[in-house]
Amino acid sequence: MSKAQAEMVDLDLLWQRFCQGGEREARQELIVHYASLVNYVAGRLAVGLPSYVDRDDLLSYGVMGLLDAVGRFQPERGLKFETFAIPRIRGSILDGLRKADWVPRRTREKVKRYERASLKLQAEYGRDPTDEELREELGLSQPQYQKLMVEVGWLSLHSLEELVGIGKDGEEVCLGDLVPAEETPLPGAQLLQEEEKQLLGQAIESLPQREAYVINLYYYNGLTVKEISQVLGVSEPRVSQIHGKALLRLRRSLLAFNE
Repeated sequence: MSKAQAEMVDLDLLWQRFCQGGEREARQELIVHYASLVNYVAGRLAVGLPSYVDRDDLLSYGVMGLLDAVGRFQPERGLKFETFAIPRIRGSILDGLRKADWVPRRTREKVKRYERASLKLQAEYGRDPTDEELREELGLSQPQYQKLMVEVGWLSLHSLEELVGIGKDGEEVCLGDLVPAEETPLPGAQLLQEEEKQLLGQAIESLPQREAYVINLYYYNGLTVKEISQVLGVSEPRVSQIHGKALLRLRRSLLAFNE
């Protein structure tokens, strides 16, 4: 028996001990074994957050998600624990950030103003406005506009958790369910009907080429913002700007599909 196979057997025994007997020692061993998932998810999310957000806070929020996942997991359903746990860890971190209200009110107001301007120009021109058109509409200098787009990227984390519809199984569907944020598929994505997956594909295809490329590299290929900046030959703040604009477009498209 290989080392990997032996570890799998040990894990199976741990889950059996915990799920059948509620053994506290088995639970603790499972938490320790899967603690790296918290580091992984927190590291991915930290890339898009401003520097004043404490990484230790992200880890604390993530541990709560891991504890919840261990308590709810049902091995007999045939799902990998990582697949089950990652969205719960991620959701717990985002929920903690939301409750901590890490986004300044002024930033929220500026991003809402940007969204209103974008919708207005889109209706006037019958197409998505360019950066220059948006900048002029908002009355911002180039440096001010670039700063705003970085803030749009930060706030896009919240947009991922907003409701975009109701699935055919009656479950609420969030943009975060439709756009996998990890390399392993989300369990929510497995439950979504094919129609909803197709809508996401259509929404991504409708994005400008560079925005669609960033979405695919980040969410489906698992690249970090730094790695994407190297692939595209642009700065990391520029990648965050493209990422934020793409998520706003996706959200608008998915909301329109669900109306």
